[in-house]
Amino acid sequence: MDLFAKLLPKSQSLSSYLVLDVGTDFVKVMAFENVDGKPQVKSYAKQSLPDGAVRGGLIISELGVLESCRQALEEVSSTFKYPIKNVYVSLSGEMVQCLTTSARLTRPSPENSISEKELASTRRQIEEAANIEASKEFAILCGSDFELKLLHSDKFMAKVDNFNADNLVGMKGEVLELAVTTSFIQAVSLIFEVLYIL
Repeated sequence: MDLFAKLLPKSQSLSSYLVLDVGTDFVKVMAFENVDGKPQVKSYAKQSLPDGAVRGGLIISELGVLESCRQALEEVSSTFKYPIKNVYVSLSGEMVQCLTTSARLTRPSPENSISEKELASTRRQIEEAANIEASKEFAILCGSDFELKLLHSDKFMAKVDNFNADNLVGMKGEVLELAVTTSFIQAVSLIFEVLYIL
């Protein structure tokens, strides 16, 4: 069975799609068509990247990478004539920075129930702190600052007055502890540019 089909809601099926992989030295594009529920590679292209365009898994020269993507996509589209509505982009592990960030806060009014608004505000503050830390990690890796985009955020641990809870909303207490696992990626417009080319 098609791996990508497993990731989609059952109501959605793919007849054709592209897979785009931006590596350190090459851009690779594969065009797939589902035949009898099984993916078949219908076209493939590999285009070299300019020297230094990608370093440590991070895109340094967006224009250089975009041009290589354009060339590879043109090569694939010259032999693959099916309409493409879905593109899957492979991300290097180095392009994703994952962190677990925790906070321990003393609530000013412990007699009041914890609201969704209070919890959301606390979580946003933790995500902002995680973004700063992830930015520092990316800067160490590449020697440059990059704008990061939050890819995923999930509650890891939640406590009120040292009591573990799955849902803090409606609980009362003085000390709120929350740990959030976040994933960040380099925020580049490259992917949107590639989709525009299609």
